[in-house]
Amino acid sequence: MSWKSERNGRIPTRLKMRRKQKNLSREEVAAKAGISLSGYLDLEAGRWYPRLDTAYRLARVLAAAVDELWPDD
Repeated sequence: MSWKSERNGRIPTRLKMRRKQKNLSREEVAAKAGISLSGYLDLEAGRWYPRLDTAYRLARVLAAAVDELWPDD
């Protein structure tokens, strides 16, 4: 498995786990973060990464640090 595909698998997993821990639906997270549902679904599927301002909004909604959801490793 390449570094990129491994990383793409972990980040969506972190988002899903955190969302479920907070007992939020995908629709709720998207609405609270001010992004479209399709955009959030793409994030959870690992198809794209958010801009920094969007990452901060998502982290705030999920009560997490940005680097917890999108680590540098």
